[in-house]
Amino acid sequence: IAYIPTLQTLATAISCQISAFLATFGSGTPLEGTIVICLTCTFVGALFDTYVYVFYRYTNLRGN
Repeated sequence: IAYIPTLQTLATAISCQISAFLATFGSGTPLEGTIVICLTCTFVGALFDTYVYVFYRYTNLRGN
């Protein structure tokens, strides 16, 4: 995108906004923000998988 002159300023502005957003979650650094968001999504996914497993097992034990 940076090779097209019109889109270069847009791409720069967007990347600055994304870096600022990630820095909010990462104590000031975008890399830590990315890691925090990834770990949070992993944790929520594991909780959801556990819920589905328990729900499936419970409904099969009841015979539904």
